Amino acid sequence: MRLAKPVVLGMRKQARRALCRVPQLQTAQFLSIHKPGSILVDLRAAALFTRGFIPGSYHLTGLHSVGFLRQNVRPEQGTVYLIGKCEGPRRVVRNFARHRLEIAGWFHPEVLHLWQAARGALATIEELDPEPLTVRLAAWKTVVLDLREPDAFRLARVPDALNLSLCNLRASIAGLPHESALTIVCDTGDKSSFAASLLWNLSYRNVAILRGGFRRYLEAGMPVIRG
Repeated sequence: MRLAKPVVLGMRKQARRALCRVPQLQTAQFLSIHKPGSILVDLRAAALFTRGFIPGSYHLTGLHSVGFLRQNVRPEQGTVYLIGKCEGPRRVVRNFARHRLEIAGWFHPEVLHLWQAARGALATIEELDPEPLTVRLAAWKTVVLDLREPDAFRLARVPDALNLSLCNLRASIAGLPHESALTIVCDTGDKSSFAASLLWNLSYRNVAILRGGFRRYLEAGMPVIRG
């Protein structure tokens, strides 16, 4: 039996809507659903993430970093659970799918309290202002990893900073001792929290990010190397 065209179109539209839905999962499901083979992505604001996050999670401030996430996790990792409200689910699902990542659902941030009660303290990442960073640099107490484009880095940079790309950050830091004190710098700070969460998952625990990025560092009149 042939279906009328409006019915067929309606069924297709409903199927597309279903594929682009991101189901909200119950908080009580979290401990049993989230497993080592999956990827936990935290969508909260960077300031909230750095103050306390579930160990093993990655922080994204926007969809522009999804490609970097795919490039820096293991190939067999493809199932994603989100923490935080999934705004614009159709666009989010398509963006993750473009990078071979499937979103299984999202959890309310209250899962952090559940994790704390069951597993212990949350992980944290330090946020540095320009002045304290300068003090640490003068005392050789941190290594600065600059994520900006090479042209911008050559134009002006923090003294002794290393220019690395988010595309291959995992490979770029191979061999760097895990006890190294690292400070992450990007243009405005929006990519630093993702890079810091990636480094945390690679067993670098002494990681900080420059609050406000290199732009704020310049505005504060801190020492730079030019050319």
